[in-house]
Amino acid sequence: MVEGRGGGGGFPLRGIEGRLEIHIENACLPFMLVGMAKGLYELLLDKESSRHKWEFLPDGDLHISLYE
Repeated sequence: MVEGRGGGGGFPLRGIEGRLEIHIENACLPFMLVGMAKGLYELLLDKESSRHKWEFLPDGDLHISLYE
């Protein structure tokens, strides 16, 4: 679990076969969080680009999937 200020509550990170799943509770600035997550994923894996899917739920939670 990673704790952060201003990014919502703590959020679990799960890595599954080249895919990273992130769920952020009570997220603010979802576009910025998706972009930062995508950039860090590419930086850590030394990739030029990656694919992503994200969903901002009505209760304020943000779910991000990053993959190659």
